[in-house]
Amino acid sequence: MYAHAARAGLGTPETGVSAEYWFLRKDRGKRIALTLTPEVNQAYGAALAVIADGIAGGLFPHRPPDGDGWAGYVECSYCDTDGLGVKEVRDRWERKRRDPRLARYLALVDPAAAAAAAAASETS
Repeated sequence: MYAHAARAGLGTPETGVSAEYWFLRKDRGKRIALTLTPEVNQAYGAALAVIADGIAGGLFPHRPPDGDGWAGYVECSYCDTDGLGVKEVRDRWERKRRDPRLARYLALVDPAAAAAAAAASETS
């Protein structure tokens, strides 16, 4: 998103642009660089469509972080509003993630789980 904004504000559609994500908490100091290429643009557009279509269709599930331990801060205040854990939210996610209406979202956020779910539905 930032690379697209930089390109729109400072260049032309062909201007070479890259963006970096710098981790400040978990994996502190790690950086991930991404150059805008046609493949990245296609993946970005597809991910954005899944998210926007899901929201427009009323599909905006809680998906809490893994683990029940306290990390020194609340990782997802939307999922863990009181900072006491996310077990109940995780249990609800485990039930909901198998809903066929969430298949595109699951494929985006957890491709391995989506592949396993697809394989399980083919064998049943």
